[in-house]
Amino acid sequence: MQTHAQKHMAQYPVRPSVTKEILLKAAQELLEELELDEDPNQLASIYAHWMDGYELAKRLDLDHGWSVDAQLVEYLDEFRSNVESKNEHACKAWAQDNNVQPPHSIGTQLHEGKIAGVSPYHPAAYLVDHGRTDSKLIINFENAITPQEWEAKQQTQATH
Repeated sequence: MQTHAQKHMAQYPVRPSVTKEILLKAAQELLEELELDEDPNQLASIYAHWMDGYELAKRLDLDHGWSVDAQLVEYLDEFRSNVESKNEHACKAWAQDNNVQPPHSIGTQLHEGKIAGVSPYHPAAYLVDHGRTDSKLIINFENAITPQEWEAKQQTQATH
């Protein structure tokens, strides 16, 4: 079952995600900044979004024999934000180039809460008031699901 938001978003190219190219570019930049003569493919290939600098350094040392020190761990801690920043720039360009429009209007009730607005900082995403704190949830347009759609999805999953 496709939701209203998924049907609406199908008219646009798929939102960019972290690609091997983004990881490789971020790895090359890091190695150039540190003046390290290591293979950026090694860093790009082991990266996972949950890894902190210590975990990345440990894997680079164990899997590829990199010489690891505290400075490298610190820089690897920043690697994730660099990757996320590059992906965010790609998403902003995607939203702007494709004139991505919201599938639901402000005030629509979603499963997670009520749409309070469109995020000025996250491309093609809503700010959703969930009623628990003053902070808002950020929900990508394609992931917006109404309570009725949520219920239908749950019923469909229960019968399969």
